[in-house]
Amino acid sequence: MSKHTPGPWAWDVDYDVVLGSNKSTVCKIATGEDREEEDANARLIAAAPDLLVACRGLVEAADLRLGAGAIKSALDLARAAISKAG
Repeated sequence: MSKHTPGPWAWDVDYDVVLGSNKSTVCKIATGEDREEEDANARLIAAAPDLLVACRGLVEAADLRLGAGAIKSALDLARAAISKAG
């Protein structure tokens, strides 16, 4: 599997693109009639690296049966990623 563009990613609403941390275009969001749906899709795409990190942290915490602090940290990352996704 190839590596993805490093996160964090950000939604640039002015240009309808999701940008990687290196400011390269990760994807262009097609614009049409439903701007609200397009914005929601862009937020979800922009949150993808954060969601991946959060899921990996939760899986690791569960697999290793880490303490409450590690689990709380993993859950905090997950909550932040979910919030970013919209």
